[in-house]
Amino acid sequence: SHAQSEQCGSAYHPQFGQVAQCVVGLRPGPLPRQECQNWCWAACSESIFGLAGFQVDQTRFVEKVYGNASRCEPANGPMIKNGIDGRWVDERGRRFWANLQIVMDTFYGIGHPQPLAVVWNELNQGRALMTGALGHAVLITAMEYIRTPAGPETTAVIVRDPWPGSPNRRLMTPQEFFNVSFLATLRLS
Repeated sequence: SHAQSEQCGSAYHPQFGQVAQCVVGLRPGPLPRQECQNWCWAACSESIFGLAGFQVDQTRFVEKVYGNASRCEPANGPMIKNGIDGRWVDERGRRFWANLQIVMDTFYGIGHPQPLAVVWNELNQGRALMTGALGHAVLITAMEYIRTPAGPETTAVIVRDPWPGSPNRRLMTPQEFFNVSFLATLRLS
């Protein structure tokens, strides 16, 4: 399993003194890269299924959305949901259901009052989340934060980036973090 329960150590905070510095999330190895320029969403779909133990190639999501596995096209939130939701059979013949829940999609006016609480809860349950910022989809696999008397303060969001030229595991940049336009959770059963 890739799951990593919450782990905390001690750190010094200039305002609050000694605080618990924690990380919650998953620690997967390298995840699949996108096979075409616009398939970040499909590679993230393949990865999120794979982290749950199901092997489904990214071309199958593209085929489900576009009816053709060779279309090198981007997808918006509703298209990604349509590409994931439903009954699946993975490469090993295992049957399962998938349901993508869109937590936030600013393009369609879907918001959430506490997106970081959703991220923390999913990661604490051993589930990655798909997110999009600045026109690119990545998976959130871990989050670092400190516990303060004022509540948790996020210090870093760790993502898996399917873009071939970028590090597979990297920190979400502040620019990405403040421009997140899409956030979704996945349930497989």
